[in-house]
Order: sequence, then structure tokens, then C-alpha cells
Amino acid sequence: MNVLMCLGENNISCPGTLALKEYLIQKQMRGAVKTRCKRLINRGEVKVSNKSILETQIGTCVSICLYCPEINLGGITHISRSRKVDNTPSGKYIMRNDYYYADNAIPRLMHLFRRRFPAIRGKSLEVVVAGGMNNEGPVLETLSELKKYKFKVVGFDVNKMLHRHVRFDTALGIIKVDRNKPFLTKKSTRYFNLSRR
Repeated sequence: MNVLMCLGENNISCPGTLALKEYLIQKQMRGAVKTRCKRLINRGEVKVSNKSILETQIGTCVSICLYCPEINLGGITHISRSRKVDNTPSGKYIMRNDYYYADNAIPRLMHLFRRRFPAIRGKSLEVVVAGGMNNEGPVLETLSELKKYKFKVVGFDVNKMLHRHVRFDTALGIIKVDRNKPFLTKKSTRYFNLSRR
């Protein structure tokens, strides 16, 4: 039984419950790391799984974590560019058959979901967006691309000058985002629980 199910949303009124909830999420994540395989997502990759831990490191890039609670299926992207039509000097060096761009990575993620579950619709999927800096390029384009699918947006961790390590446990539906400023050792963590309570 999922220990988070014992702590309903209505229990947040007492002061220690939120800390307890976060502690239980951390405990579940630590146990999951030992028992499930981890898959590192590089720039321009899109992966889907229902039992792995999907991880990526991002700075100015954007990561989309998509989750279907009905079938415990999760997917992640690592988007580094705004649009496939890229006129910047560095744009011509990026391979066109990978998923570096918001306008081809998100459709690819939906395609992978539909291969596993053909009846899936955007309204039934939950999404968390992480990464990007100061409303530039990939962040704005990713958010505008997400509007087309009508996903249920559960959370954001965007902008600011931060390096982020995104860890998505697809079996539990928990996303952990470790955040730290460049050249500083102080780190903060955010959790997003996408599993059904």
C-alpha cells in the first residue's frame, strides 16, 4: 500500500503533516533507487517507462515530465531549443532527427504514450515542467506547445539561474527536482506527487 495514501489532502491542517508527507516521499524515493533501474535522459531524448527512474540534468534546457495515473506510465523529455525552425548560428549544428525542440519532442512523447495505451487523451495526463531561465526560448515555446494538448499542469519549477537534477520515479508517480545555484553548494529540493491518492 502506498504510504502517501494514508495522508489525505485534508490532513494538511496540522503543522507537522506537510513535513511528514515530504519525509515519506523521500523515504519512498530512496527505497526505489535501490530496487529499480535508472535511465539517464540526454539532450534531445524522449523516454517513457512504467517501472524505471528517469533522470536528466538541466540548466537553460526544459524538461517535461508527463504522467498517466490510470496506468502508471510516465515519460520525460530534455528540450534544449525553441522551435525546429532555428535560425541561430548554433541551430544548424543540431541534428534534425532528434527531439531537441519543443515542437517535435512533445508530439513524440504523446506518440510513445499512445503506442502503449491508444485511447489516451491529453486531458487525462498530468504534467510538470522544470528548467529554463528568465522566460527565454525553450521555456516560452514549451509552454505554448503544451497548451495544444490540454494537459493537467500539476506544477512548475521554471526560470531562475539554477541547475536542476530531475528524477522521475514512474512507478510511484513522484518527481524530485534538486535545485542549486551555479558555484554554490547549497541545494534545495522540490517534490511533485502525481500518483492517485
